[in-house]
Amino acid sequence: MKDILIEHNIRPTKARLDILDLLHDSDPLTAEDIADRLQSKGAKLSSIYRNLAIFLENNIVTKIQGIDNFAYYQLNDHSHKHHLTCSICKETQIVDICPIHEIQDEIEQNTKYKITNHIFEFVGVCPKCQKEKR
Repeated sequence: MKDILIEHNIRPTKARLDILDLLHDSDPLTAEDIADRLQSKGAKLSSIYRNLAIFLENNIVTKIQGIDNFAYYQLNDHSHKHHLTCSICKETQIVDICPIHEIQDEIEQNTKYKITNHIFEFVGVCPKCQKEKR
């Protein structure tokens, strides 16, 4: 993680490295989730937001708007991702397939748009919440 920051001319502080290490080892997290998990290391929410803004500006992390209207952050590994979110507990998982690619060319031909990006999110009920409802 230190090399990523140095590559972008960002000083590799302990706080920044802690955030990136956490994002590297987890599903997408809100800034509040990051603050909660790093609270024992003295992390402050305002500092986390400042660092996330720097990371976003430098394309080190990506931001996803969840169905709960919270922003979720994940390390940008430059691979294409979509998400599956539980409508009850809001847990989010990465989905490895993208059905949009199959129809993207057709949409471009029909609309004359050049599609540069798309957002695609599945919403459902996770196995844990299904079990709890029974």
